[in-house]
Amino acid sequence: MTDYSISIDKQFEFSVIVCAYNGSKVIEPCLNKLINQNFEKNEYEIIIINDGSQDNTSDIVKSFINKNRYNGLKISFYNIPHGGLATARNHGIVYSNGKYIAYIDQDAIPESNWLQELLNFFHQDDKLGIVGGKVKILNDKSWFAAFSHWFQYYAEDLNGNEIIPIIGCNMAFKKQVFLDVGGFFENFHSCGDETSFIKIKGSKYFKTGSTSKAVVYHERPWSIVQWLKERFRNGREYALERIIGNYMEQSKSYRFYSYLLYRFFSLGFLPLLLLCLIYNDAKLEFIFIINTAFLLYRCFIRDNALMRLKVFKREYGYLKSIYLTPLYMIL
Repeated sequence: MTDYSISIDKQFEFSVIVCAYNGSKVIEPCLNKLINQNFEKNEYEIIIINDGSQDNTSDIVKSFINKNRYNGLKISFYNIPHGGLATARNHGIVYSNGKYIAYIDQDAIPESNWLQELLNFFHQDDKLGIVGGKVKILNDKSWFAAFSHWFQYYAEDLNGNEIIPIIGCNMAFKKQVFLDVGGFFENFHSCGDETSFIKIKGSKYFKTGSTSKAVVYHERPWSIVQWLKERFRNGREYALERIIGNYMEQSKSYRFYSYLLYRFFSLGFLPLLLLCLIYNDAKLEFIFIINTAFLLYRCFIRDNALMRLKVFKREYGYLKSIYLTPLYMIL
């Protein structure tokens, strides 16, 4: 492993970890914003973990560090064999010297006050160990990107207050969290490791919270095809998250059958409807009724389609919301 950095022997307030994989086209804007935070340069460090990229990410990062070598900010760069996102995040913990550890994606853009707002929020409550920040859409000129932002990534409670989840492109931890409970589950390769870590390890021992003031901008899928590819890629991670969570809490047989049942009823409304139309079979019709109930539960209770309709009306107007809501339910 190679360290291209200024040597500063001290503990920082923040260690900012950027995990890079084939990020040559996106990582430099992220780094430019990170080195220009409204935060004392001797109070934070940037750690870049190159997770076995196959493009010229390494060359771009080295060039960036050389250009900014004498700005008083410690920037460390490590090349590791490709092991996935969770492995890269754990490497960043090992090399960190900060009281707090903040994660941001290679293609995310933080606002200038990002670190300061995270620190302000931590200081509000000494018991806080895990904090998430607000994610705004970066490519809002794309209609589908904006639409997917509102239906996939945005949520409100019954009072109309935004629900800010703790997700990997904008999250921070007290380093003590990792010292006490260990690092991320390295089974995960592209997403889901933070959710499982927080649910199974972190939140049982440390208080969690979110702030709308610590903002990063992140791209959403540009098209339905890109969104479907993302969903397909993330499907393995979501399934793994469910398996790991159940593994920690239920018996082996319960885990197996509940997983099969959940996957079966997640197959979809339309394929079962098509089968019912082709074959006049009472068993199929019964399964279709159960699956429809599952779909209605997901749309109106778990994922709250009525809230989505309210958001669509606010963002797009009444007429557009009439056809956008069914599109959301289908997707």
